[in-house]
Parts: sequence; C-alpha cells; structure tokens
Amino acid sequence: MKRGLIILKLNKYIFAKIFRSYAIGIIFLLSLLLSLLFSLILFLYFKNDGTAFVKNFQFYVLIFYCILLFLYILIIIVKLFSQQIEDNSLLLIITKPVSRMQIFISQTIVSFLSIIMFIISNILILFIVGIVLNSFNDYPYYHFYVQMILKLIIFTFIFSFTLLSGIIFLSMFFNSHVIFLIFAVLCSLFILGGLPSQILDLELNNIAISFDNGGAPINMSDIKTDLLFKKYLNQGLLRYQNLTTTLYQFFDKFDQNDLVNFGTSNDPTIDTTLAKRYDFYDQLRLENDGRVDTSMKIRTWADDEKGIFTNQEVIISINFLHNIISYDQLQADVETKANDQQTYLFKVDLLNFINDYIKIYGSRDALISYWENDFPNLLSFVEGDPKTNPEASYILVKSTQQKYSLTSKDIVGAYKNTESTYNFDPADAYTKIFNNPVYFALRIVENEIENIVYQNKVIANAKVIDSLQNPQWDKYNNFVNKYWWINKFNIFEHFNQLWTSMLGSYGNFWFNPFVISEIKLDGEQNEFFSYPNLFLQLNNDNTIDLKNSKNIQNSQDVLIGYLTLAIVLFISAAFVWKNRRIAQ
Repeated sequence: MKRGLIILKLNKYIFAKIFRSYAIGIIFLLSLLLSLLFSLILFLYFKNDGTAFVKNFQFYVLIFYCILLFLYILIIIVKLFSQQIEDNSLLLIITKPVSRMQIFISQTIVSFLSIIMFIISNILILFIVGIVLNSFNDYPYYHFYVQMILKLIIFTFIFSFTLLSGIIFLSMFFNSHVIFLIFAVLCSLFILGGLPSQILDLELNNIAISFDNGGAPINMSDIKTDLLFKKYLNQGLLRYQNLTTTLYQFFDKFDQNDLVNFGTSNDPTIDTTLAKRYDFYDQLRLENDGRVDTSMKIRTWADDEKGIFTNQEVIISINFLHNIISYDQLQADVETKANDQQTYLFKVDLLNFINDYIKIYGSRDALISYWENDFPNLLSFVEGDPKTNPEASYILVKSTQQKYSLTSKDIVGAYKNTESTYNFDPADAYTKIFNNPVYFALRIVENEIENIVYQNKVIANAKVIDSLQNPQWDKYNNFVNKYWWINKFNIFEHFNQLWTSMLGSYGNFWFNPFVISEIKLDGEQNEFFSYPNLFLQLNNDNTIDLKNSKNIQNSQDVLIGYLTLAIVLFISAAFVWKNRRIAQ
C-alpha cells in the first residue's frame, strides 16, 4: 500500500514537472489553435474543392507532426531523462524506496500519456469543428475528413513511440544541449523530406519511352498514371466509379489499331469506334434523336446578294442523326430512375461530374471551353436539298415560307463564328442547342479514358525501343536506382511516405478530370510530402514487366523496421538507465 502511494506521488511529480514548463504550455496551446484554424479553413474555404481540401489537410499534418508534436516529445523526454541527470534532481528521486526501473517505467508511461493527451486534444478539436459545421451544411468531403483524422491518430502514435524511444536512448549518452541540436536539425530537415520525391517526379516528366508500335513516345509519368488507374479501377477506388468503369470496359474491347484513330473523324471508315460508340450511347439512353427547330433573326449574310436572309426572321430546323440528351433530361432521368440499374448509376455519376464542375467553375458553360474545337465531331447531320429530301436540315424564311438547305458545314461554321456567312445574335437559341454540357462532359471523360486504355495496351504488349542515341529507358533505370538508394537512408521520406501510404485511397479524390481536362492521379499531392513511386523493369523480350512492378519504398517493411528499432532502443535505454553510474 505504501509503495503504491509512493509510485502515485512519483507519477504526480512527473506530470507536474512536465506541465510546469512554459515551453510545453505554449506548444500545447499553439497546436490547439492550429487545429481550430485549419479545420475552419478546410470547411469554409475549400468545401467544394476536393484537391485543395486534401492538399491543405496535409499541410496541417506536416506542421502538426513534423514541428509541434516533434518539439513536444523532444522537450518532455529531455526534461525527464537528460536534464534530471544534469541538474541532479534524479538524486532526490532515487532516495525514495523505488527502484531505478520503476522510475524509468513511470517516466516513460507519464510521458506517453501526456503525448496521447496532446494528440487526442487536437483530434477532438478537428472532430468537433467538423461535426458542428457539417450539421449546418452537408459537406461533400466530411466523411473523408473523418477517415483522415482516424488514420492520423494511428500515424502519430507510431511516430510518437518511435521518436520517444530514440530520444530516451540518446538521453542515456548525451546532454540536453547536444540532443536539442541533433533534433533541431532533424526537425528542419523533415520539412524537406519530400524533396527527393519531387525531383523524381520532375525527372519522370522529362523521360519519354518509345515503343515499337509506331506511336508517339509515352512519358514515364503517364505510364505510372495509366498503370495506377487500372489498378485503382479494379479495386473500386476511382471517383465516378460507374461512369469510369463503364467507359473503360467499353474501350477495352477494341484493339490498339482501332483506338489510334479514336475521335479523329466523323467518318466510320476512319474512326472504327464511331458506330459502336453510337450504339453504346443508345444502350445507355444518352441519345435523343429527332428534329430541333429554333426561331431567330439573321442580321446579315455576306453572300446574300439577293437579300434572302438579311434582316429576316427564320426558323432553323436541324434533324439529328445522333444527339446527346440535354442536362435537364439527364437530371430528370436520375430523379425518376427512368432506366435500368446500370444505366441509372452511369447517369448519376455523369450528372455528379457536371455538377462538381459547376461547383468549382460556377457555370455549365465552362465545360464547353475545353471542347469547342471538337464541335465538328459533335453530331452527324443529314444533308441534302429539302425539296427532295424531307429529312434534311434547313432554314425556313418566315415571310416567304421558302426552305433552303442547311449543311453540317454551315452549322459548324455558324457555331464557331468562323468560315460562316451567317451573322447570328450570340445569345440566340441556336447556340443554346449546341452548348450541351452533357455532351462535352462525356467527351472530356471519354477522351481521357480512351487514351489510358490505349496506352495501357501499348505498355502491356509493345516492346521498348532504346537506342544509343536516345537511351531513355537506361536514363529512367539509372535515376530510379539512385532514388532507391537515397530512399533507403532517408528517414524523413520514410515517415512522409508512411503517412501517404496509410491514406490508402483518396476515395473520391483519385482523379478529378474536370480540373485540367485530363486525368491525373496526383492532383491532390502536397509538394512537401513523398508519395509511393513505381519501380519498373524490362522482361527479356524488352516488354515492361508489369507482373513484378513494385513501389520503391515498401511502407509495410518500413513500419515493421521502425517499430522493431524503437523497441530495441527502448530496451537498450532501460538497460543503460538501470546500470549507469549517477554522480553524487
């Protein structure tokens, strides 16, 4: 009983020694303020921007664990283990009827409890702010935010135990000044931990690999994206999963040669995917065939020598062979669940894609800015003389009721306001017919996924061409090998990558193709962190060995290695503490 009271008093003494420190109090308060400000900023300023949301959350993680948590643990351990020997306060403790090992264990337990209190206090701030703000407004990234916080708890516990063991071990051999100097340098270097990874990414962007299929070289960064895209697709980790999977499976049915001419022509003999794409859209209930009429006034017509159209009210009647449904119709189909389950889920994703775009850019019209040049391939029109072909598109002059043929070239020219003899009011209904966000959204995703499918087929089947004049593969191999060796000894990068690999998938953040009109899997990466990179090698026949591709850093091995090292250092420190001679 008496021994238990002594140990309890010892623990209270240790707690008091920790929290009497002004430095500990300041760091604790700064961390709480940081957690409060970052959580407010994330929800109030980046509520609709997933990329910025993830990047800025990782800034918080970097500052929290690399600076505040780092310094908090450093000051506590040095104060309890190193400075107690320097100021002889340990002599007072060991006069009590408790063993040295009991003192060591008590100081370690109290230290770790105070660290847990530090971490949990900040996590609670993050949780409370998220819960309160989400109760007023259903934030799209709230659940992902909660997942990241839970993973942050696990990561900081691992980091804390490793750092605690390392500092305790060093405290057995060095005074507090030396330890502060060592870890001040380490703390500053942690901020640069992502530098080797960033250099690698920059180098990969400059290395283009040639294949024997006769196509253009493919950048190593794109090869990495293509392979990861397929991997994440199979694991169900991609954003707009139903939209993405359906399109990927469709294009994967074509061979390499068919995909080469994808989207290059409205002629099905050139683009052999065209007819099947129309059938595909029809199966998904995305087509709305038929005639569209719109009234407008033509102000001038350069070639109108007889004044047929000048200052005339006309009806433009366009008969579509293939026309994509409107945004309103897509929305109605989703609300009424008008189609089968697969089609319904596809349309839900397509609608979400467009709505996400609108949230970021504020307008449906922003979709069109990426694909205006694609307008000639928008639709197929029936051409011909309206007198002999009742299915043809035409212009009807209201005053004379006379019909004149309207060709695809006329329509395209009028829309683009070039090569056109027409001069329309830019806000008229004619333009609205073709500014179809559903079509342009579909083309954005379709084009990118088709390109990834094509490149994956090249990567899987074609042989790498590497000549003495252009040794790109050797350049890649040499650089990755150097990075591999740097990574072996770069403890800063080890923990950075341990955090990013613990995130697993970004869920809804693996790609946002609408951000820059191309699919990238690293849009949410923070430049100060390191991320897993693939290490690729060639087979004997010069094809890429996809079966044995692996990450340069095996984060599972790193985790096991550091936990094992931490346990060894802790046991060694305990042995030294028990047997070291303390000067009187």
